[in-house]
Amino acid sequence: MAGELRDALWGRHQLALLYDTIFREVKVSKLTPGSTAVGTTSATVVPANTNRKYLTIVNDGDSNLYLSIGTTAILGKGIPLLPGGCFEMNLTNLMTGAVTGITSIASMGACWSEGV
Repeated sequence: MAGELRDALWGRHQLALLYDTIFREVKVSKLTPGSTAVGTTSATVVPANTNRKYLTIVNDGDSNLYLSIGTTAILGKGIPLLPGGCFEMNLTNLMTGAVTGITSIASMGACWSEGV
């Protein structure tokens, strides 16, 4: 009987933890804008930030931009952003590592906003 009660309570606890994880209300208190020049070698677009809760990056150039998170960007691999394209990080895909980028032209812009 005690084991069944323990299991039932543990099941409820797990469900409560899952609910909190999915529906928790995480507020962004500050949204910082920025921009970075990206070229033909991997460059840091947005530095690592352990307090990150949100991030959006927009390809402000005329060529494809390839992003990588936590590793060196490689042309033609990773997360491709077409000109004018946008990549968003939120609670469903949040990573706190540095975001790097590379493109096939000498210099173009990437605009971003990061929330903490």
